[in-house]
Amino acid sequence: MMIGGDFGSGVWLWWAVGALVSVGWLVLVVALIGLVLRAILRTGDRYQGPPQARGPDPLSILRERFARGEISKEEFEEAKRILGY
Repeated sequence: MMIGGDFGSGVWLWWAVGALVSVGWLVLVVALIGLVLRAILRTGDRYQGPPQARGPDPLSILRERFARGEISKEEFEEAKRILGY
């Protein structure tokens, strides 16, 4: 008769399987959290707020004013230089 009882070698096998299953769940949970965070961060990069109302290009306005005769060629060239075109 053995003191403490004999659980047999099968107990160690079940302990090893239980440990692997626990580690598997941990990996799965960490992977899911990572995927959720990645999705949140990627959508955050693309969001730039509400669209801004952009007016016409300054050079286009300048060309239109020149075409209508509102400004002279010298004024057109000076304004274009000031605007950096």
